[in-house]
Amino acid sequence: MKKLSLLLTMIMLSFCAFSFASCKNEGQNDKVYINYLSADAIMEKLIDDTLDYGLLPEPAASKLEEVKSENFKWHRLDVQAMYDGQNASYPQAVLMVKNSVLSDYPMLVENVKLKFSGNVDWAKNNAVDVIDRVNSVMPNGQTTSLEPAKALTSNSIDKSKIYWSDALAEKNAVHSYLSSMIDIGIGMGIEPAKAVDDTFFYSASQGTNKAFEKPFSFVVPDGAPAVAIAKFINDNQNFEDGAEFSYSVVNANDITSYVTSADKRADFVIMPINAASKLYKNFQYTMVSVITHGNLYLMSKKVNASGLKDKKIGVPGEGMVPDLTLKMVLQSNKFNWEIIG
Repeated sequence: MKKLSLLLTMIMLSFCAFSFASCKNEGQNDKVYINYLSADAIMEKLIDDTLDYGLLPEPAASKLEEVKSENFKWHRLDVQAMYDGQNASYPQAVLMVKNSVLSDYPMLVENVKLKFSGNVDWAKNNAVDVIDRVNSVMPNGQTTSLEPAKALTSNSIDKSKIYWSDALAEKNAVHSYLSSMIDIGIGMGIEPAKAVDDTFFYSASQGTNKAFEKPFSFVVPDGAPAVAIAKFINDNQNFEDGAEFSYSVVNANDITSYVTSADKRADFVIMPINAASKLYKNFQYTMVSVITHGNLYLMSKKVNASGLKDKKIGVPGEGMVPDLTLKMVLQSNKFNWEIIG
């Protein structure tokens, strides 16, 4: 199992950096209490002191700071520092592409990569447009969790850690992250993740595209992945002459259906790394890039002198990447956990 930073000296350092009044060398078999809630519910329960900590990704963590009870001094602990003592990021969300698209249109992915380079800077300078464009491609009646636009600052987008990193460059990080995930029990016989082989990782291929015959679909979950492609939506980006793309932003809980459902399988889909590891072989997809990297934060309204010990933590979704990553860190530091909701 990967060295996730740790031995309690590292968690001591992380907590001290988080401005804890004292940092005890006590992690052996201490316990935390996990409450599974939506991100909005976590924010409200942090405000009313029902929770001690909330585990939030960016830009939700900045939404808490900028929108929810602005008079509070919020404290944050970057989970990445707890995951790896050298601050190596963990590969959260990945771009998966149908194998048939990769074989028939080898230059298309290269052009997606080239165009991606300007997306983050555009998002930093166009927060209102990000919101409008994302809302324009969400299912009827749904609005993005990115609202309001004032939470999408340059700082919050930086903390979202959105950037393109080729599959092969991330190979070791992916293997390490997944191997640690596999050790996490989530009950009911559910596999949190699977080990992957070399066919999971895309290696750029040479060749000539076939003639474009139908539109390509590009589907991503709401949140940081939506920020990542907002410029594509804004530009009606098709990447090559003759190609045509449609874009959709969907609820994060629905993203796997855009791989598994025969009638709506996406050509390009951003999804959590653990889900991708379980689906890529059966549904013939390959990982092209990591898109979001280590953007989870433990948020607290108070400075807690005892760290995590005996604290209640709000977590968005059992068995999802935030939950599994937190448990990886807790397990490596000899913490137990109890589910309280």
